[in-house]
Amino acid sequence: KLETARVVRKNVKRERNDELAPPPSSKQLLSMFTFVAVPFFGFGFADNVIMILCGDFIDAQFGVAFGLTTMAAAGLGNWVSDAVGLGLGDMIERGAERLGLSNGGLTKAQEGLQVAKMTSLMGKFVGISLGCLLGMFPLLFLKPKKTEFANEDLEIFDEIFRPNGVSTVQFVDLLERGTKRSVASGAVLVPGGQRNSKVVVLLRGEAAAYRHGVVTQRERHPSRARCIYYGKLDRKPLESHAHASAPIHGSIVGGAALGEPDKLAEEYPNDVVAMTGVDWIEWDVEDLRQLMAEEKAIQASFYSILFGEILKTLRSDSGKQKTRHYHSLLAMVVADGVVSDEERQVLEEYKHRLHISDHDHLSMLKELGWTQEAWEQGCKGGKQQVARPQVSGDTAEQLEQAALLIERALLSLMEQGEREGGKRQL
Repeated sequence: KLETARVVRKNVKRERNDELAPPPSSKQLLSMFTFVAVPFFGFGFADNVIMILCGDFIDAQFGVAFGLTTMAAAGLGNWVSDAVGLGLGDMIERGAERLGLSNGGLTKAQEGLQVAKMTSLMGKFVGISLGCLLGMFPLLFLKPKKTEFANEDLEIFDEIFRPNGVSTVQFVDLLERGTKRSVASGAVLVPGGQRNSKVVVLLRGEAAAYRHGVVTQRERHPSRARCIYYGKLDRKPLESHAHASAPIHGSIVGGAALGEPDKLAEEYPNDVVAMTGVDWIEWDVEDLRQLMAEEKAIQASFYSILFGEILKTLRSDSGKQKTRHYHSLLAMVVADGVVSDEERQVLEEYKHRLHISDHDHLSMLKELGWTQEAWEQGCKGGKQQVARPQVSGDTAEQLEQAALLIERALLSLMEQGEREGGKRQL
């Protein structure tokens, strides 16, 4: 009852004030509206500008490192904005006073009128709304610094390119230049008998390479394949009977053209056909070569894939096959009568990975007409070594040289095996 009495007395008092206070004019209300709106415009403008700039900085610098979501970064930016606003409040109010704004000369009784209160509320609402909207102008100039990927793209980045130092910005550029494709089993990924200007990285599934013009479409069977390609994201080749009869050749199709652009003028020798459903990304060779020249991390990624997968394939071969591979590579290196330090380093690592003994290495050198001394000097017959341009110590270039040497050795062996198979059939 006492509380009800107080409310009644308060309402009666307000009604008496409304009756006693003269109603403000339209000019007075407009002055009061402007007087209230301008400071709130400043509050809204400053609050949004600071929040957006700070939130964007936090998102870009700490979002990935600490696993912050965009909303979390925005919340922290708002906290900074509110903290700064504590000091800006008085400054904004003093600035509004310097503009000569006033409440229109309303008395205390007039300010208590209902119309004056509604005018003040509308001034605050309009002021802060306009301030917040205009305070979003930094969004016109900010560029996204934190890259967000779809789950599939994130897997490609984490499994294939991130381990070789490719940044998210570089990866986005790489994706934009490439094209994702998918086909069902039996479809042709890369046709033979014509120039191939694409580099293909298989993501999932398996594909087989058949000699174009030799193996017809009806004769395509894993036992007739020159080699098998498998998806990089599959982590290992799928269990299929093809692996017993054809060598596994990694996940990159047409990779030799990255280091030997002259191959672009030649007809691609194989029809690469999907054995299962296949997903892949393809790039134009020249476009990718240009990007690799600009971004060494991307260059290192592709040659690391080529080099690593070929060595992995060869390590899975039998002892006799490993010896044949090493002999072919050795013959290729010494064919011109000169061996560079870089070539020797590649052969040394290759020998170690394939468990080729020093005795076997020397035996192969003798078969090729070389001595251990000539091998160490880098020149056959004891002649002075021919000067060669030195290859820099750049990892990408070393991987490129190693991958191309091994690629050529494998192609040589495949052709040799096909010739031997043809003779047996005759």
